[in-house]
Amino acid sequence: MRSPDQAIQTWRDQPPHARLLGQDALGQECIVQTVDGIPPVLYRYLDKPEFAADAIRNGRLRLGTLYGYLKSEGHNSAQHDLNEGLVSTLDLDFHGAVDAPISMIATSTDRWITCLAEELSKERMEEFGSKAVLEVQTTVFVKAVAVAMARHSPIGSLDRVRYVPDNMGSLRNVSDKERMAHTYKTSNYAQQREWRLCFEARNAHQESIHYRKSFERFGNRAAMNTREFWENARTNGASGRLLEPCFIQSPDIAIAVRDVTHQLTK
Repeated sequence: MRSPDQAIQTWRDQPPHARLLGQDALGQECIVQTVDGIPPVLYRYLDKPEFAADAIRNGRLRLGTLYGYLKSEGHNSAQHDLNEGLVSTLDLDFHGAVDAPISMIATSTDRWITCLAEELSKERMEEFGSKAVLEVQTTVFVKAVAVAMARHSPIGSLDRVRYVPDNMGSLRNVSDKERMAHTYKTSNYAQQREWRLCFEARNAHQESIHYRKSFERFGNRAAMNTREFWENARTNGASGRLLEPCFIQSPDIAIAVRDVTHQLTK
């Protein structure tokens, strides 16, 4: 697995369309890996109108956490995904003692996340139980958030969510499994057409490896091959440090957003 320093250098060497660099006033960097085909505009559905007003007036934004969405309280069925950050893969290129592909389960480390959608839709607004919607100028917004997140995180990504019939159905040859597990959701969420702007905590993967080795040393290794173990790993620390939501603020965030709630409530 690549170290964060190796990942940063790799992403810095990529062409400009593949990464966005945010640097704060103290010189701290946050590099956001991107993909081709990013929509110029995305939409952020919000629980309260005052959240939209705060973003527009003050450039203030709350970033929740990936595993915060496992908590049922405060989230409806459109937001509460029991398989969040969990993926089962079938590696066709790696064989064990018997001549058969190896199936393995991976979890993402916890990360800060802002969920965005491609579609401005009254149906999505009702589905999420939202009271306000922001239109986001994607590139400006991502750069602004990266600058504001640089003191928390050196690495981020903007990913299109991939919808599959079952993210526990042994997806084939998913590269860098732990890093990509957060980009999969089951197809019953496909109508959301979601993009995820995520940020990893500093040293997240080193801490994750340390935690897992501790569990291997003192725990039952056989149990670590079960789905139940990895489901619990997301909230008991075996997948690394659990994060708290954070608030960020930047005048450039205010420039990148506008309230479009009125277009859906006429």
